[in-house]
Amino acid sequence: MAGLAVTGRVVVFTRPFFSGNELGAAQMNEKQLLERITVNPKIFQGKPIIRGRRLAVEHILGMLAAGDTAETILAGYPWLELEDIQACLLYAYKLVSHERVEPLLVETSP
Repeated sequence: MAGLAVTGRVVVFTRPFFSGNELGAAQMNEKQLLERITVNPKIFQGKPIIRGRRLAVEHILGMLAAGDTAETILAGYPWLELEDIQACLLYAYKLVSHERVEPLLVETSP
């Protein structure tokens, strides 16, 4: 099933798709989760935000990358829901899953 597990202080993205039940969250599919991520040109110059609020997806990802737990993040933002954190991870996954890095080939003289 799902893709978010909390181990100590680290949130681990375990699988590419979410069921939402690992931490007792209501079950949501990918489409429902991604609908939580919105863009408003008047907020943070159009960066992806959570449910139209002034909280950028990159901020949540940064907190997770720094080692904050989902519980810590939720405690800091009383309106935020676990599904919002899952939506941020899914959004990031979708972006990087289509990313491709090509090596730059440079010929050298013999």
